[in-house]
Formats: sequence, structure tokens, C-alpha cells
Amino acid sequence: MNTTTTTTPGAGAGASSPPPPAGAGAGGGGGGNVSPASTSGTTTPRMLAYHTSAHEPNLLNADERVASNLGFPIWELSKHEKIFLPSTEMWQRRETVNQYCDVRNHILSTWVENPRELLSRDRAHQNIKHEYSSLVDQAWTFLTVFGHINYAALNAAQTEERIDLDFDADYGTVVVIGAGLAGLAAATQLVKLGHRVVILEGRSRAGGRIQSERLRGTHKGEEITGMADLGGSVLYGGELNPLSALASQLNLRRHTMGTSSQDCLLYDSTGSLVNAADDSVAMTLFTQLDEGSQSLAQKMAKHSPSFAETLEFGNTFELLWKDLNLRENKLRDQLVRWHIANLEFAHAQEFSKLSLLHCEQDSSTSLQGVHTLVEGGNSQLVDELAKNLSILYNHRVVEVEYSESGVTVKVEKPGTAKDAQEVEIREFNAQAVVVTVPVGVLKRKAINFVPPLSARKQKAINELGFGVINKCILLFPYRFWPQDENEFGFLNPGDASERGCHYLFISYEHVGGAPVLVAISSGLAAKRPKGEKMREVKKKMMNRLRLIFDKKGIKIPEPLDCRVTDWGNDEYAYGTYTSLVVGSSGQSCDVLGEDIMNRVFFAGEATVKQYLATMHGAFISGLRTAGYIHLLQTTSKRGNFRCNACDSTEHCIEGLNHKLVKCFSDPHLEFGSFSVRYPREDSDYVDYALVLVKVPSGKTGDVGKTTACFMVEKKMVSSLVDVSGGNEGRGKYLVTYLKAKGFSPENDVGPFWSVEQSKLSDVVDDFTPLRPNRKRDRLTLKQ
Repeated sequence: MNTTTTTTPGAGAGASSPPPPAGAGAGGGGGGNVSPASTSGTTTPRMLAYHTSAHEPNLLNADERVASNLGFPIWELSKHEKIFLPSTEMWQRRETVNQYCDVRNHILSTWVENPRELLSRDRAHQNIKHEYSSLVDQAWTFLTVFGHINYAALNAAQTEERIDLDFDADYGTVVVIGAGLAGLAAATQLVKLGHRVVILEGRSRAGGRIQSERLRGTHKGEEITGMADLGGSVLYGGELNPLSALASQLNLRRHTMGTSSQDCLLYDSTGSLVNAADDSVAMTLFTQLDEGSQSLAQKMAKHSPSFAETLEFGNTFELLWKDLNLRENKLRDQLVRWHIANLEFAHAQEFSKLSLLHCEQDSSTSLQGVHTLVEGGNSQLVDELAKNLSILYNHRVVEVEYSESGVTVKVEKPGTAKDAQEVEIREFNAQAVVVTVPVGVLKRKAINFVPPLSARKQKAINELGFGVINKCILLFPYRFWPQDENEFGFLNPGDASERGCHYLFISYEHVGGAPVLVAISSGLAAKRPKGEKMREVKKKMMNRLRLIFDKKGIKIPEPLDCRVTDWGNDEYAYGTYTSLVVGSSGQSCDVLGEDIMNRVFFAGEATVKQYLATMHGAFISGLRTAGYIHLLQTTSKRGNFRCNACDSTEHCIEGLNHKLVKCFSDPHLEFGSFSVRYPREDSDYVDYALVLVKVPSGKTGDVGKTTACFMVEKKMVSSLVDVSGGNEGRGKYLVTYLKAKGFSPENDVGPFWSVEQSKLSDVVDDFTPLRPNRKRDRLTLKQ
């Protein structure tokens, strides 16, 4: 069953077909390089000799299919490319963008063909005419920096052909919180790009929600051992999945899972095999109700968008089912509910909580291809990524403090065996931090952010669903289930609280190297009650197996070893993966993934709406975040990060607004919409005061574009307090004062009318209170 076939998926949803090339020979046969055609009108330039021929303009060629299925707009720049590429007039021309996209798509396709070998800059130039070499360099560099190519284990394995990115060799320290796939991917990429990185991990191991364990036992004097994945297990999407590429780089065998319902036999609650005809009828009904629910959601979204947002998938499905007035059929109904349990497994969420409008929003962007399991378990991927990284285990992060100048990450580390009750406090200073903890941890507010997360980001965290699935894994002395049954299901007779209990069984014999059987529980049945013993879960699984195989005349042996997961009560996860419940949408993922002040970055499967709830989504998010951090730092002269809003590094008004939040968090004086701070004693501005004015249209506590700040003489503050007419009167008085000093809106330099622009940053620093001197250990990483 080893996976050897690569499937080529069709074009992703929304991918537009390129306009036809000019001239019949633009995509024609023969070898050699072809000059780009004229780009007048809607013509797309072609630089390669094997593009879509002119008489078939609507067909996507291999390069374009790969780009589309990897999430790229085929003939447009991606979000990160728009930031990465020069903002010159040349890049405003359609011709240049088309030429670049043509090159980029080809490089992606070349990489996917063989991800086992590093795709060097020289190889990227092959098949493309020399006059477009600058586009090749830019595309290759972008794709490498942001981890679209040349990721994972290649640099460690192929040092003789190291990547030359034409950048300085060393950048500031980055702290990564969490050694799961997202954290490991971010750290690996950052190290490759020349950054100093330390990972802080609360557990005593790497991998996060990926955990492979070896089960052991003895049968007739012979030791039997087998591997199983307690956490993430399935690699979705075939060869386009970057983790499949990593497995290939490590020469790991993969085994294909079933691709249709016929590959998974179902047994009813008495243990009898369900015949194919009954299964087909139930599947048809489930599909009808599923599609009917989705259709209703789309109609409601057009006529009453706000109401559509409140629709629950489970409730709508059940109502449509009831409206059919079908005659009672116990077996059919149990089969439909089995498929519901399977849907709850896909989302790690209760059916009744899923957003009907949004929960399947990633169906058009998910990677297309076979599903596989890695022989020996996914921890092998983790071990490879972690082996050359600086990881501090048993370091539980409790606080992240950030400002424009950097971040301080506070951790708790358990004491020694002699002083087990004591907790050592450490602090790490760095240029930036990447937060990769699961949404479940963020929901519990296990990490304190200083300043607090914005209401917008906290709302996104609260909106997202984060449920649980669990596994019971048994090692047997020998295989008793049929060789052709590597997946089979069980129909539970109960209600929603029971339907997902050990509903699906997966053989791990080919993967784990021994007779290992995994039972999966989803929905309400996956929530383990406190105090439930392992033997109780094991008994439930064995009872179902006996119902099935007793009828076959097969006696089931006692298991040699057992593992039972409890991800919902894991303090470093509080669940398994993210879902879109009522009140959330893909935008919630986008908001969660936004950085704060170009200092605090977020990565993980929950931040990538296209690949939500997948291991490759977590991995990809880490690579992209690393590329973005690198881009910000390399475009800065002195290691400071460039501001998103104003494209400035030194006199950043938007960045200063973040500084003002901290500066005025504890004002000396407040009256109306005015706040005042006096300078520190060591300041050069001891005779002045900073006055912050919140314009009425601004939100409470929001220091942003609706806020203005002025430096005035100290003696002027008392006069300002005494002015009559409230905020309006004081505002007029302040403008009159500023004009008398030679400042006016005409020479406005941002929110600071009365301070020279070159002095803005220093001024705010002089008025910002120093942090209190806390008596605790400080571990400072060199900047």
C-alpha cells in the first residue's frame, strides 16, 4: 500500500483562466525558449515553450494548475508578493506582472516535480530566456524566503548546495513560543535565513498536537512493539502537501487511506455488516440534506446576511430531515448519523455548533489528492525539523510584553527535584516573537499580553471554535481483522452524545509495524468526563469489536497495550483543532493571524483559513510568518522592523501611535478628551509636557488616526485646563497657541504638529515611564 502515485489536481476554485497568447506559436510545441508575445489588449505573455496552445486558451497548463492548487492567483501577485517586490513603476504594468507570474508558476511546478532535491537559482533559470533573468531571481528569492520551495530538510541534507539569498548573514533574535509544526517550521526557516532563534516549549517534547508513541507487549515470549499517532496523523492532499515533500526528503514510506465509502465497511449496532444498498440509500439522503442545508445558507446570505450568520448546521440539517416526513427506518437513520459523526470528526466540533454558512469555507481551497499515513508515525517529521534548533523544554510562557523597540517573553520553569514546588522565572528579550500556541490556550488566556490584545483580536479568538476528537489505541498480539479491512465503522444506537463513540476504526499495522488498531471518537462522545479511567474507554472499544467479530466467529485476543488520549484536558492544547462555529468566519482566522506592531506574530493552523484544521496548514503558516519577519527586518537599515501602514522604519507615525498607547497608559493629568504626561527627570524636555487629544470620533482607548499629540510648555497646561467651553473650547485655544508658535495644519507632520519630525521618536521615549524594576531573574539573549 505504499504511496507511489502522484495525483495532479484540477484548478482551484476561483482560478481564472489566462487570456489566450498572441500568435499561434506562442504556446507551441518544439523545444527552445520563446520570447514573450505582445501584451496589447488582454494578451498574456509566454516565456516558456510548452504553455497552452492558442486554440485551447481556457485550459490551464501544468504550471498554472500547480500554482492555483498551491493557493496562488495564477496571473496576479499574492499578498506577500505585493509586499516583497519593488514598488516601482515597472511593477504597475500588466506586462511585467504577467511575465513574473509566468516565471513564478513555472518555478513552483518545477519544485513540485521533485521536492527531494534543492531547486537552485541556476536550475530555476533553465527554460527561460536570459533577458528575463531578473524576474527569475525575484521569483526564486520570494518563493524561497516564504517557504514555497526549498523548505524543510533540504539545507541540512544538502550543504554542498546551500541557498544564497544575497542577504546579510545575521539578524536579530526571534523567540518562538511552541515547538509544534508551526513553531518548528517558523524556526527552521528563520535559522536558514540567518536569524538567531530560540523556541520556548512548555512540554518536555517537541511536536505539540503531533505525538507518536510506541506500544509494547509480550506474546508467547516474543516482544511486540508498534507505533501509533496519538495526535495529528493524516497527510491530506497528496504530493502538493509540503509535509508529503518532507516525508519524501526523509525517504519515509507512506500508505494510502481509502478514497471512497466502499473502502470503509460499516457494521450496525448489533455487529452485522451493512449491505451496500442500504449504505448507498443513507449516503444519498445525507448528501441531499447536506446540499440542501448549504443551498439554504447561500439563499439566506443574499436576502438576510445577518440571519444567515446565525444558522447552525446541525439544527438546519435536522429541520430539513424532519420536513421530508420519511417513514421511520432505524438502520437508515443510524447510517445518516454515522456520517454526521464523521463530519464532526472532520471539524473536531459538535454538529449543532458549526456555522452553516462558513464551516465548509475551505472546501474550494483544500489540497486535492490522496490521503496518506506515514510509516513509523509523524513524530519522525517533528524530530527532523527539531534536531538542529535551540529548544528550551519545560519553559511555560506566561507573559509577552511588547513595544516598538522589541519584546520580552516571561516564562516559568519548574524547579529541580529537590525544590519541585519552586518555579524559576526567566525573561527573554528579542526583536520579535512568534506565538504558535493552539486557539484553546489563547481562549484560556494562559498567556498574558502587555499591552492587552486588541478587542478585535480577542473577539476573533473568542469566535473561533476549538473542539476535540480522541483516540483509543490498542496493540494486539496478532491481526484478527480481515486483511482487506483497514478502515471500518460502527453504528452507535444512541443520540448525539453517543453517535461518535468509537465510530471509526483504523488499522495501523502497515504504519506502526505491528497489529495496532485505532478507534476514533468525535462530537459530544469525544469529551471525556473527568475521572474516566483508561480501562473504561478500552472496555467500550473492546465491546464494539466483540459485537462485530463474534458474528464472524473470530475470537478477539486481549490487547497487550493501550493508549487513550484526552486532548480536551491537555493544558498545552485544550482541544485538537480549529473549526468555524456560529459567529465565526474565515475573517476570524485572518484577524488572529495579524501581527501586532511588527513585533508579535501569530502562526498555527487557525491562522490559515485555506487549510484550517490541518497539519500542513500549521506548517505553512510557520514558513510564511518566518518569511514575513525576514522581509521586515531585511528592509530595515538598523534591524528595526518596517511599518506595514506607512512603509517607514525611522519616523513611523503608525508605529509612534503604538508608542503613545504605552506612553499615555498612565497619564499625569486627564480632563475631557485631553491627557497630559510630563517628561522623566533625565529628559532634555523638562520644561515641556505632552498633550494627547482624542478626537470625538475615535473609539475609547484607541490611540490611532483619530488622535493628535502636541508638545507644549508646561505652564500652558494649567491655562488649558481652565479654558471654558469644554473640549471644543480647549481645542480652539490649543490651535491658537500652536499657530502663535509657528505650527499649523499646513506644515503638519502627522499627529505631532509641534514637534520636528526627526525628533518624534526621541520625544515619546523621554515622556514614557520606565518599566518598574521587578526583582526576578533576567535572561537576555544577545540582540
